[in-house]
Amino acid sequence: MKKETRKQEKKLEIDNRVNELEKMLEQEKVNRLTVLAEFQNYKKRLENEKNDYRVFATKMIISQLMQILDDFGRAKKDIEEKIKDSKVQSEVLNSIKMLNEKIAFIVMQNGYEEIPAKTGDKFNPELMEAITSVEVKDKKDEGTLIHVDQKGYKHIESGIVFRTAKVIVGKLNS
Repeated sequence: MKKETRKQEKKLEIDNRVNELEKMLEQEKVNRLTVLAEFQNYKKRLENEKNDYRVFATKMIISQLMQILDDFGRAKKDIEEKIKDSKVQSEVLNSIKMLNEKIAFIVMQNGYEEIPAKTGDKFNPELMEAITSVEVKDKKDEGTLIHVDQKGYKHIESGIVFRTAKVIVGKLNS
């Protein structure tokens, strides 16, 4: 009887130890899966942050290039007004045009396009910002663009406006 009781105690002890080890193994599995999930979340978060930074940096550079394109446009007007020698004017304007085209190509390669806006077009508040209005006499000129002061740009794929065109709009005298 003692032998049998001892066997039962030993078996009970072994069963308890097995149960304890199984619980420990299950806890280790849970811990491992938790760490793995946390690591995957960390990798995703890091990738998202990298992507956000890339997008931010690209937008900053594109914004600066757009300002240079604006400067080229103003320089072209100044040269046409101030340089009377047609040969010199032509050479300078060709140089400006070449540089302007290169920068415009970089902007386009990065997914942005110019918002079409020219004198005589109807004002579109979704794409344009009216910086001022000027008095017009003809009713047909009301709400039309009198002058485009700064070009606007939008993202080609999404259509999201990156920078509105800054314009002067005609307003009928009341």
